[in-house]
Amino acid sequence: MTWGDKEEFLRKLEERGEVIPALLNKPELGEFLIPYWIAFRTLSTSRRIGMGVGAIPLSEIESYIRIYGIGDLEECEDLVYLIGEMDDEFIKHVNKK
Repeated sequence: MTWGDKEEFLRKLEERGEVIPALLNKPELGEFLIPYWIAFRTLSTSRRIGMGVGAIPLSEIESYIRIYGIGDLEECEDLVYLIGEMDDEFIKHVNKK
């Protein structure tokens, strides 16, 4: 999460023969997870921010489901669950700082 935007720079170092542990350990996002990542990125803009970073409201996830016409109940449940899990990890990461 913290070095993702630096990948191009790290790849240049790698091309020079340097071993970059972050690139060796980079997680691969399965293709089936890409829509959930896109949803998370989109929904992250709706979080409340005050004294700290707030969670993505369930009402915003519901709106996302409605706007994008996700009608399958199992897909809706997966989206709510995965966004919640991703959000929990994001909040933990941000709060470490």
